[in-house]
Order: sequence, then structure tokens, then C-alpha cells
Amino acid sequence: MKIGILTFHYSSNQGSIMQAFCSYNLLREAFPGAQVEIINLVPATRELNEILFLKKKFPIINVNKFLRYVRLRRFPRKHMDLSKRSYADRLEKQVKFINKQNYDFVITGSDTIWFYSKWLRYRIPTVYFLPSKIRAKKIAFAASVDPLNNPEVYLDKKEELKSIFQQYDSITVRDKTTDDLLNDLGCSAHQLIADPSLLYDFEKKLNLQRSNEKAVRPIRKIGLGIADKKLTQEIIKILDGIGDYEIFDLFAPMALGYDHFVDELNLYHTFDVFIGDRFHRTIFSLKLSNALTLYIENPSYNKLSNSKGRDLLSRMGLQQYVLVCTSNELKVLEKSLRERFETWSNDELKNRNELVSTFVSENQGNFQRFICDVMR
Repeated sequence: MKIGILTFHYSSNQGSIMQAFCSYNLLREAFPGAQVEIINLVPATRELNEILFLKKKFPIINVNKFLRYVRLRRFPRKHMDLSKRSYADRLEKQVKFINKQNYDFVITGSDTIWFYSKWLRYRIPTVYFLPSKIRAKKIAFAASVDPLNNPEVYLDKKEELKSIFQQYDSITVRDKTTDDLLNDLGCSAHQLIADPSLLYDFEKKLNLQRSNEKAVRPIRKIGLGIADKKLTQEIIKILDGIGDYEIFDLFAPMALGYDHFVDELNLYHTFDVFIGDRFHRTIFSLKLSNALTLYIENPSYNKLSNSKGRDLLSRMGLQQYVLVCTSNELKVLEKSLRERFETWSNDELKNRNELVSTFVSENQGNFQRFICDVMR
């Protein structure tokens, strides 16, 4: 059996690479006799946007972003089997390229593969929807549209998308937003599942440092993983007013020798508190650290109230660790941070770990039922 995984493995983003790595290893271990590979399709438009993202002003290169781009691109080549590469941008050529690989199954996901985005020329559907002319059997693994800021775009293509989804052997989605959208599109045959980075023990595979089972320490070091620079500065001001902490910003420029994958993942166990607005960074903190892990939901980015971070933590039973932040509610945020700092304890950590473990176990069962059993 030959299995191809179509995802954002080429993105300069640790989360995108990690979910690809975990999907790849989950399927390899589930089907040891199969040929499993990442479909090395890098749409030209997406690649151009990745390169333009490296620039400050033409023709100057942002060195930190360039190094991050180069080093993150190395990881998939080193740790995953990749198909031949294609930069095809036209849907017809992309489909032809995938069909030429002669896969028995094509698995699309995880990540925001169905997101309506400038990165993919605001197209719906894209090749990541696995349109009708793809000949292989089709599986969606933890697919997402979140953040869903333009639902009307999908509803305008309702019949076309419904026809595509009806051809899948199995559809699993990783958040309630995507689940609700598929219901609105008239596609009822789908299930919720956790992101593959939760289902697979990547920390053991990569021999990462962890402190998630150790006792809670006094709060001295706080890690920040917030993409919004303005919000980062506002939170730093709040933290300066609460106490004397060492603050480490994961989005700040790093030393030239810094590995933006393993080195960065090995920082999480050093944090006593982690505050972030990124989905996978929140998962990294939960799996690698005993830090008080707080997810910041920024309404300016998520027009709907249920972001993928809130959805994940709520499904785990950890919704109290989600904080809403807008520029006119900083006092409320400061109060919330103070309260959570004061109540964080070994009992809180134990309860969190038990809830995460239960959630992971249940969703590993979903992986077996809705993906592995379907493919056997």
C-alpha cells in the first residue's frame, strides 16, 4: 500500500512541520508494511509568499526569518520521506502530479488546509480539498478551516464542496468550527479528532527535554509565544507590574546557531508560565512543561468567538486557561493573570495532566476507528 500525505510540510512554522511529522509517523507505525511519504507539493504562489515574508524592505533580507526558513526546511528532508517535488500552482497540474505518484490513499491534513487564504490565492476548493479527479482513496485527518472569517465563501460553493466530501472514505476534523461548517454544507459523515501532535509522542521520538511530570516551581521564567508584537509588548508591561520575572519571547531574534525546531522545543521545559496565542505552541507547552499554560484569544484575529485554541482547551476541560484580550480590556487581562499565577499549584498541574492524558487516549481511539480501520 502506498500512502501520500498532503499538508503544509513546507511552511516556516514549527506547528505545521510538527503536525506533518506526527501524521507521517502515526501512519508509518500503523501500517509498517506500507510506503508512506509526504507529497512534496509546494505551490509556487505559497512559496513566493514564504520568500517575500523574509524581506524587510527590498532588497534587504530579514536575517532571523531567513535562518528560521532555512533550518525549518531542513527538518522534513531529514526526518520524513518526501515524494518528488512539484511547484505546480494550477489545480489541474497539481492533480496530475498527485495521480502520477500512484497512491492507494491520499490523506489531507492536518493544519488549516481548508483555510480561505491569500497564501493559496483565495481559492475554494484548492488541491487540499482533494477534488474529484484525484484517483486515490481519500482521507481527511484533523482537517481545519479555522479561523473561519468568510463562511459565505464556502456556502457559495456548497454543492461543489458537498460533492467532493461525499467521495471521502473518512473525514476527521480537529475543531468545532470545521465540524459546524461541514454540517452547514450538508456533509454529516465526519468526526472530531485531536491534532496529530497530541496523538503522537513526538517528544520521545525526538528525545526532547520535558518537565511536565515534575513538581510546580515558583514562577521565575515566563515564555511568550505571541505572534502579535503589539500584544506582546502590552503583556510584558503587565507582567513587569505583577512581579520580577525573566521573560523569554519566542518570536524575538535568536542567535545565529539557534535551531528553530529542536532547540526551541527544548526551551519549553524551562518555563514556569507559558503565554501564547498559537495553537501548536500551546500543545508544546502542555506536553513538554509543567508550566502554567495560558492561551490568549485575540478577537481581532478570530472573528468568531471559538478559536481553535479555545476549542481544544475546552474539549480537554481546560477552558479556564483561555484568556480573551483586546486593547480595551488590558486591566481585565492583568486581573486574570494575577489570579491564575496565585492559584497555580501541584494539584492544578496534576488535574491538567490527567485531563490531557484522557483526551489523548480517547482521540487515539478515534484515530484507530476512523482512519486506520477504514484503510485496512
